[in-house]
Amino acid sequence: MSAQQPVTLAVAITTFNSMRCLPQVLDSLDGLAERVVIVDSGSTDGTREYASERGCVVIERPWPGPLKQKVFAMEQCAPAK
Repeated sequence: MSAQQPVTLAVAITTFNSMRCLPQVLDSLDGLAERVVIVDSGSTDGTREYASERGCVVIERPWPGPLKQKVFAMEQCAPAK
């Protein structure tokens, strides 16, 4: 039997005023994701602060559209080379 390497999971989430659902989303990732990257588009409801308190990597970035924002967020999850 060969030993498997543990899976390292990073999760990318794009947000804007997401306090209504962010606590539940982050709760569902507890113990699952090693790293959670939040890319926020200027929230004013405490989203960035809450995510930071929960240990997420928080990046503020103006909204360039859904595809560009999600691609950017996923790129931030890539391991450093």
